[in-house]
Amino acid sequence: MIPLIVLFSFFSYLYGSIPFALFFTYVLTKKNLLHEGTGNVGVINTFRTGGTLAGLLTVIGEISKAFVPLVISFFLFEKQLGASFFNFEDERWISLMYLFLTLLGINFSIFLRFRGGHGSTMTFFSTLILSPFSALTLLGINTILHFLSRYDFRIKRLWILFIPAIIYAFERSSIYASFGAATALLFLIQSGESRDDYVRHFEEYEMSKRKKLSIRFHKLSFYKRVPFIGNKANNLEFLISQKVKVPTTYALDWYMCSKLVDSDSEIKEKIIISIQKRISPTKSYAIRSSASIEDDPEFSFAGQFKTILNVQGIDKIINAIEEVYNSKKSKNVQKYITKSNLKYENLRMAVIVQEMVNQIFSGVSFGKNPITGLDEVVIEAVEGSGQLLLQDGITPFHCVYKWGEILTESKENPIPVEIIQIIAEETLRIQKKYKKPVDLEWVYDGKEINWVQVRPISTFIGLNIYSNKFSKEFLPGVIKPLIFSINILLINSTWIDILTELIGKNDLDPYLLAKLFYYRAYFNIGKFGQIFETVGFPRELLEILVLSEGENKKPKFKITFKTLRHLPRVVKFLINKLFFFEKRINRDLILLMNEFEKFENERLDNETPSKLLIIIKELFELNRKIAYFSIIIPLLNFFFNNRLTRKLKKYKLTMESLNYLLNSEQNLSDFNPHLHLEELHTEFKNLPDNIKTEIRKGSFEQFLEIPEITVFKKNVLNFIDRFGHLSDSGNDFSLIHWREKPKLILEMIINYTLPKSKIADSEILPIRKIKGKTLVKKIKRYRYYKEQISFEYTYSYSLFRSYFSALAKQFVQRGIFQEENDIYYLTFEEIIEIIEKDLWRESRQEQVDRIKKEIEKYSDIKAPATIYGDNPPPITLDTKIYHKYIGTPSSPGYYLGQITKVKSIDEFNKIQDGDVLVIPYSDVSWTPIFSKAGAVISEAGGMLSHCSIIAREYQIPAVVSVDGIFQLNDGDTVSVDGYKGEVSLVKRISKDH
Repeated sequence: MIPLIVLFSFFSYLYGSIPFALFFTYVLTKKNLLHEGTGNVGVINTFRTGGTLAGLLTVIGEISKAFVPLVISFFLFEKQLGASFFNFEDERWISLMYLFLTLLGINFSIFLRFRGGHGSTMTFFSTLILSPFSALTLLGINTILHFLSRYDFRIKRLWILFIPAIIYAFERSSIYASFGAATALLFLIQSGESRDDYVRHFEEYEMSKRKKLSIRFHKLSFYKRVPFIGNKANNLEFLISQKVKVPTTYALDWYMCSKLVDSDSEIKEKIIISIQKRISPTKSYAIRSSASIEDDPEFSFAGQFKTILNVQGIDKIINAIEEVYNSKKSKNVQKYITKSNLKYENLRMAVIVQEMVNQIFSGVSFGKNPITGLDEVVIEAVEGSGQLLLQDGITPFHCVYKWGEILTESKENPIPVEIIQIIAEETLRIQKKYKKPVDLEWVYDGKEINWVQVRPISTFIGLNIYSNKFSKEFLPGVIKPLIFSINILLINSTWIDILTELIGKNDLDPYLLAKLFYYRAYFNIGKFGQIFETVGFPRELLEILVLSEGENKKPKFKITFKTLRHLPRVVKFLINKLFFFEKRINRDLILLMNEFEKFENERLDNETPSKLLIIIKELFELNRKIAYFSIIIPLLNFFFNNRLTRKLKKYKLTMESLNYLLNSEQNLSDFNPHLHLEELHTEFKNLPDNIKTEIRKGSFEQFLEIPEITVFKKNVLNFIDRFGHLSDSGNDFSLIHWREKPKLILEMIINYTLPKSKIADSEILPIRKIKGKTLVKKIKRYRYYKEQISFEYTYSYSLFRSYFSALAKQFVQRGIFQEENDIYYLTFEEIIEIIEKDLWRESRQEQVDRIKKEIEKYSDIKAPATIYGDNPPPITLDTKIYHKYIGTPSSPGYYLGQITKVKSIDEFNKIQDGDVLVIPYSDVSWTPIFSKAGAVISEAGGMLSHCSIIAREYQIPAVVSVDGIFQLNDGDTVSVDGYKGEVSLVKRISKDH
């Protein structure tokens, strides 16, 4: 019986963990409830976010969590509980235990990283079954307290304390009362205003129905959530809940604000009296807006509403509140709302009154780089008031904090390093709780940090970041479209197969993992970063590996719920590869290579395009299978080599000596053309001088006619047969194979140079001590497998050339293009489309010629190592960089254009559409001019200056704090890099040069 009780205990917790709300909402609406509405996995948020059907299904699911444990426990333990389910007494504890375990599953769901809902629906119905009068009484108390409390959360949750007392009063059962006490304790621990969906979803409804006006000037606190006070004030409540230092803050909700400004004198007087009770006449206050659509992730409304600082005295505070409230009626706000496709009638204005603190330093910190999306804290600060960051043309101190230290900073740093560290670490902690990238404002008063504002980073979007670091290894230089499309589809699809083994089914697209810029291959590090996070690896690790940042840093791998979720697959993958994959190599690889023989010997002259395409697709699928080996084997070889390298540290051996040992005594001649070239070169040297001269001067056909060198000729032809598929690049089948230029092979044999050995005997001797160890034997075998798979993959991949060449002949005959090599300038997808959709009448010659010209144009450029976003930086070959200005990147993007300098509003008419706008700084009145600009460069300012914020919202690149930019002349051409903060002055190169 005990094993059955334990088993069902686990089942009860697991069943309670099922997030029906999340499941039904996603199935019916494709919305993730964790990121919609209040973010709570509860019934009310489901109705609001997922709709009526999702809500009803969720209610049924939650009710089942009350019925299922009770019903099953009754049937499983019928003999112990008695014949009647409702009459048991002594054994009641067992069902109550299962109910409580189910409640634990709801609150700490294993499927939600031990987060979850509140469990009130399940608790009510389970109590309704076991003690109907208790359930109804508690429901009545809860309802009364809810309406009596209005929005005072401390009073609202008092009903929880009645649970054990009410249950005991009706049931007279200590066991049942204990269950009630445990449930109440859980509710108290888990309750919080952020989990109170009723207020957050229905406050608008209650406001519209409220008949009696409650005049209150609210103080924001940890205990009470205030309604109708806008996003900015709600975010301050969040900060207070995180127990960070926030200056004393009051809020006048938008209903009170409208009455204060627009109502009769009697109501206005009452509001003033309520404010008077809170405000100290000796203190100064900041009066800020808190609109219903302000500080949104997409629309910040930065600088659109008024902020008034250092206001003292009740009359001045009332006037400031009215002034801030009325700023919503300005023309700039109305234009902003129209531009943002919002509705003006949805704009409600509340006002914040916040105590001013001594401002030694003020600043802003971003939890992620708002420009690149990299995981780093960006901090900007000024001495004195934070308003200097926004509009007074001050260039702030700027730094980037990562891996526990300051990586970059502006020249002058007025802030102590320990203060920067506190700001950065608190920013990361707050961001983790906020669950979105954050933009925080702070003030240092000489003693501690005061946090005065938090908002989601405006217009922040997960950015694609492309790097060509890895692609330089196997797809270097300029790549033709067909080669890129085959390689990316082949390699990326194989990588996705491997990742599927590790993380299960996914929606990864091979074409989203890489892209062609300037006809060079780049991998999408942004997407790979998402994959890293999926399996629990830190994104910083990818930045170190690919972006060459922080190479000496070692981000700590932390086991997270994501890691645990994938752990069974990861363990299975590792066991399979480390212990059993070698059997698969020896069993499957030879069989796989035999399948390629039919492709090599197939006759292609009389095949139709459709038949050739079918064969190419079959060849592609076989190459995918061998590509799997070509990825896994080198990874295992690297793993085993790493292990041995660590073991050999005590011998102080070099990598060269290690390689010498491991490559020795292995028969690698089948895969290494250099060994054969060395032998053939030795044979050539031993030939008579007159024969050598004849071979050097003659053609390959004449070489075959020389009668005295039968053995040498045979060996050369065997070499061509074995290695003739090789070319300058094993990943580019458009390049000519060796067998197509046999005279070239003869020249390689004739001019071959023997390599020089760098290994001394003294270096080899110590390794012999460990020569017999199992690990060394395994490494020797895997080095052999690595050479084998590299050779076989190059061979199988090279077979594409003959099939696409045969297809190209058909295309030339049908007029698709003029030359057979033109096929390499189409993508594989375009070739499939032509054949399968019968598009033989559409010539692609114009497209081919355009691509040829572009490839020639970009063949000699120095391509950037990293590209941010899907639009690459502009590169013009007829220009030269004459000077580079460095500033602070404040809005992402690249742009090339002519500058127009604007120093005041009077010069607005100078700028033309697409000009690069150069300004000293800007305030909110400059907003209209940004609609014409292609990019913005500011002599002063930071990431929170008006020009930066407006540029981000207009989605044009911006660089600020650029010293000397006004030395340029109107009409000068500049290249703007809004990711790196670089402005390059470029001038056209004369054709005479």
